[in-house]
Amino acid sequence: MDSASAEEGVIYENAYGRGKSIFIITPLGRYFLWAAQPWSNYSYKNEAESVRETFLQMIEKGNYSTPYEVDGNAVAMAYEKGNEKMLRILNFNGIKHGNAIPESQHIEIRIKGNVSNARLLNFMDGWKDVEVRKDGDYSIISFTLHTQANLVYEINGSSLYVSIEKPAKGKIYFMDRDILSISSDKAIVIGGITIEVETNGKRVEFYIDNELKYEDDEQPYSWTWDEFSFGRHKIKVVAYGGEEKAEDAMSVMKIL
Repeated sequence: MDSASAEEGVIYENAYGRGKSIFIITPLGRYFLWAAQPWSNYSYKNEAESVRETFLQMIEKGNYSTPYEVDGNAVAMAYEKGNEKMLRILNFNGIKHGNAIPESQHIEIRIKGNVSNARLLNFMDGWKDVEVRKDGDYSIISFTLHTQANLVYEINGSSLYVSIEKPAKGKIYFMDRDILSISSDKAIVIGGITIEVETNGKRVEFYIDNELKYEDDEQPYSWTWDEFSFGRHKIKVVAYGGEEKAEDAMSVMKIL
C-alpha cells in the first residue's frame, strides 16, 4: 500500500526487510491538538480521546514496547545511531495552563540491559559522565532534570564504532557550510571544512591521505581542515576505545 491510494482514517502496515511501517494519512497530531486545545480552558474531550485511541491502535499494531522506564513527570524519546543509543528527555513537571516553564525534578530512568559509557547533556550545560547502578536485569540512572536533557549510552558492551558525519557524501560545502546536494559518492569542499565525527570511543585521530593531522580526546570530536589544496583527497578517522580500534574513510574533492 502506498500513500497515494491510502484512505483517510485507515491504519496500514507495510513490510520493509526485517522491519515494518505502520502509517495513517490522517494528521493525528494536528487533530488531537485542535480537539484538546491545551492553550485554552475548553476542549472537545470526546473527539480528542477518539484521536488518541487511533494512535494507540497504531502503537499496538507495531507491537512496540520501550526497553526503558522513566520515574518522574517527564517524557523520553528514543534515538539510535550505530551502536549508540540516546534518550531525549523533556521535563513536564509543573507545566499547566498559563505556565509553560517546568519545575526541576529528580528523575530515575530504568533501562533493560547492561548499560555502559553513559553520558548526560543537560540543556545549556556540557557533557558529563553519569553513574549507573544495577537492579536485576535493569540499569538505573538518576539525575536532576531541569528543562530537557540528552542521555547517551550503550547496551551490553557494544563494539566500538566511528562515523564521519561532516563532510557528507553527495554534498557541496563552501567555507564550511553545506550549500548543495549532488548525486555523487564523494563530497566537494571549497575552502576550509570542519570534519565532525560520531563515535563511542575515547580518542580520535584525523588523517588526510594517510597523514596524521590531528588527535582529539574530547567530545564532540572534530578538526578543521583549512590547508590550501586542490584535487582529490582521502579523509580517514580512527577511533580508540580500550583495546579496540575502528575507522571510517571517505573521498573528497577539495578546492582552495
